[in-house]
Amino acid sequence: MNKLFVHNTFFRFISGIIFGILVYLLILLINNSVEGLGDTFSNQELYVSIVLSYIAFESMRVVVRILDRTTEDDNLKRRMIIQISTTLIVSLGLISAAIAAYFHWIIGFSIVLRELNLFLITFGITGVLYNILYFSHLYLQRENKFQLDYEAKLREKVEADFSSFKNEINPDLLYESLENLILTIHHNTDLAEEQIDYLAGIYRYSLVNRNKELISLE
Repeated sequence: MNKLFVHNTFFRFISGIIFGILVYLLILLINNSVEGLGDTFSNQELYVSIVLSYIAFESMRVVVRILDRTTEDDNLKRRMIIQISTTLIVSLGLISAAIAAYFHWIIGFSIVLRELNLFLITFGITGVLYNILYFSHLYLQRENKFQLDYEAKLREKVEADFSSFKNEINPDLLYESLENLILTIHHNTDLAEEQIDYLAGIYRYSLVNRNKELISLE
């Protein structure tokens, strides 16, 4: 099974940057007009938003990895409930602590409750979307594995049927060919030699190509 996208190094690196920029622009649009974005844009706040995005994504990824190792429940609905609730609690808790620490130690005053709620709602929606993408990918992988296993069973059945058919037909074909060859020898030796060559060629070709799934019609 291929590694899930949430553990992909490139996804982990690029997602925090892109989403952090989007979150910061979204919050600026909510608090200001489009014309005022240039006046209120701050590199420091943008970096903070990117760091918060990394905290959100990485905390959810750690929860996913822990659940993958500790739970063996194949019930996808139960896993969804546990994972979504756990990832949201952990990620939003860490984001709240990080925002509070930033405003207390860097800005010098407590964050306004409205702004905190705005951050939490934004990252809460992000957590839900993150889990939807995860379970969509997981479902596709499980469905793909099921189809591959089903195809492998069909192939084994076809190979077993073909092997059984070949084991049944080969002795009959050889016996009838030899019977016909005995009769031909008494009437036409040249034709008998030609039949022997054809029969030898058939069995030689079968031995050489017995491991090939496809052969040319010619």
